[in-house]
Amino acid sequence: MVNGVAMANKGKVVFCLGSDGSQQEGNDAEAARLAVAQNLNVKLLIDDNDVTIAGHPSEYMKGYDLTKTLEGHGLKVYTVQGEDIDALWGAIASVVTYDGPAAGELVNKVRCLIPVLITVLVIAKRLMAPGVADIEGSTHGHDVIPVKAAIKYLTSRGYPASVSEGILNNIKPSAVPYLYIGSTKEVGANRVVFGEAVNLVLDKLTKEEAAKKVMVIDSESIR
Repeated sequence: MVNGVAMANKGKVVFCLGSDGSQQEGNDAEAARLAVAQNLNVKLLIDDNDVTIAGHPSEYMKGYDLTKTLEGHGLKVYTVQGEDIDALWGAIASVVTYDGPAAGELVNKVRCLIPVLITVLVIAKRLMAPGVADIEGSTHGHDVIPVKAAIKYLTSRGYPASVSEGILNNIKPSAVPYLYIGSTKEVGANRVVFGEAVNLVLDKLTKEEAAKKVMVIDSESIR
């Protein structure tokens, strides 16, 4: 979509705000190569917090490096610590003034990586949920923040109890009054329901049979 907007507006700079997780998708790799091939004036700002639903990619996907990947597509890449405002500002300024495709990664170390072509990128490496004590840097920041963690965070930021506790503790779940045709009132994530269905089949196999016949590849882990 960003490439299409850039193609239709050759005299404009087009920004894409993305994440390390989305950059693991194959279609993002194809889009990066197209931006370079067409010399599009696209600027990518990537928040790299090293977290997906499956865990930390740096731990379960050894060898994966977002900076190297995007450089390999031909983007000019600046990698900086996302919480280092001066470094982040400098990288974004470099991306904006670079004549061509570029990318920036908001990272936790300051590095400047200069590839060849026009698409420019800033990669900002950051912890997940910085400053939220109970979930900072963990995969739990990928989902809804628990009320206890939210109250602790808001209290540490100086919010009065009427806000941090009064409002959050009084939020009560309510049932959806509608029943849609073809659906039930139970709710569940697709990935959970699918996993349960697979397990219903696998539970009928012995461990020996499963080892011979079954291979599981987690698409979230490898994107």
